Amino acid sequence: MTKPPPDEDPNHRIVAEAEEPFPDVAFHMTTPQLPDLVHLSANPAKKDAPSPLTLLQAYGQVMLVRPEYRARYWALAEQLKATQSGNVDVLEALADKAVQNKNAEGSALGIRYLQEAILHGATNPADFEELAQLLVAANRQAEAANVLRQGMQTDPYDAELYRLSAKIYLALNKMQEACEVAAKGRQRFPQDDAIRALTNRCDTAPIGVTK
Repeated sequence: MTKPPPDEDPNHRIVAEAEEPFPDVAFHMTTPQLPDLVHLSANPAKKDAPSPLTLLQAYGQVMLVRPEYRARYWALAEQLKATQSGNVDVLEALADKAVQNKNAEGSALGIRYLQEAILHGATNPADFEELAQLLVAANRQAEAANVLRQGMQTDPYDAELYRLSAKIYLALNKMQEACEVAAKGRQRFPQDDAIRALTNRCDTAPIGVTK
């Protein structure tokens, strides 16, 4: 079977070079309602902007690579706080804003927002990890261990949950719990160097002695 020429091939794609500038049309796709993002699935017949909650989710993704969008992410979260106080996306954004203050008050507020996010069904492992780290910094290691246990139940395939959990148990002098977590992590992530090091430590620890 003869392959059709590129202009007739429905699967043909033109590959852009890494240094190639965006086409001019890309700079004319914004709208007064949405001046800094492009709504690719928008209905041209409608002028409505996406909902604030949809924009919050969009800014939450964009800010990971474009930090300058973080302030808009926070502003939308503050705008939605009164009407969407139980929304996980809103709570995550409020926690992010609070923690960026880098002080005790901000950390305490971040803990509260992340606890509420998890209570309302958050499933992102990063929420459990950040909450646990904030609790450890507040000298609340036992609570942090419980948060990570819940995180592993929610998402058993995130290696960082196992690493943090084992380290916290070690800090609490709970060698048995640390080794149990490390062993489960080793089963799921046999190539993970940090988890393998933890299990090796368990293998060489004298029985009944906490290291």
